[in-house]
This record gives sequence, structure tokens and C-alpha cells, in this order.
Amino acid sequence: MIRLIYVSSANKLLSPDELADLLNISVKNNNLSHITGLLIYLDGNFMQVLEGEEADVDFFYKKILRDSRHHDVIIIDRSTIEHRDFESWSMGFKALANDEIAQITGYSSISSLKSLAMHSEALDILLQFLKNNRS
Repeated sequence: MIRLIYVSSANKLLSPDELADLLNISVKNNNLSHITGLLIYLDGNFMQVLEGEEADVDFFYKKILRDSRHHDVIIIDRSTIEHRDFESWSMGFKALANDEIAQITGYSSISSLKSLAMHSEALDILLQFLKNNRS
């Protein structure tokens, strides 16, 4: 199993409805292939963690690269893992600049990440991203 973490920039700022659509599609696709992870959207930037079997993660990452909603996709971590950090999340989601998104299934507050009973490199990377990008 592997974990892939990437960042990218949206081609335009996304509305709450566009973010909801993106999350709903992600949850559906990830459930079908047993991909878990987290998607963070902050001021037009994405950070996503994908966890799963290598072939499945690579397949989805290739689709992500072709997605016209974003550009400048950069992998910041790709690691072999023994267990999932986001095992129960088909795709957790956080839009830091938008309170309305909180009603979407799959939403998780960033503060809840800090209280999870896990300590991992993935979580450390995510929290560092948030710290560096908060206004």
C-alpha cells in the first residue's frame, strides 16, 4: 500500500457548489477503488492525500493530472505504508475559507485532525501546510 500527497493550484477560485461537486465525485470514485484520504482547499490551492494499493493510487493520480480544474501539480510525498492514516475517510474534506462547506458529507474540521489518535508523517505534512498557508 502507498500514500501519495500532492499540492496543486486551482485555475480559478471554486464556489461552494463546485467544491461540493468535487468532493461528491471524489467520494464516489474513491469508494469504488478503496482509496482513502483527505482533500484540503485553501485560497485556490489544493492539498490531497491518497492512500491505497499502488495501482489504484497511481490510476487516480493520472486522472488528477488530467483534471482541467487545476495546474502545477507537485508530489510532496510518495511512501510505502503499512496502514492507512485516514482509514475511515473515503475522502475527508476541508475548505478553510468557506463555512457553508461544513454541511457536506465527508467534511472534517482541521482542528479535528489535531485530536486524532494518530501521529504520522502524513499528518505532520498536512499540519505544516495549514500553518504555512493561514492568513
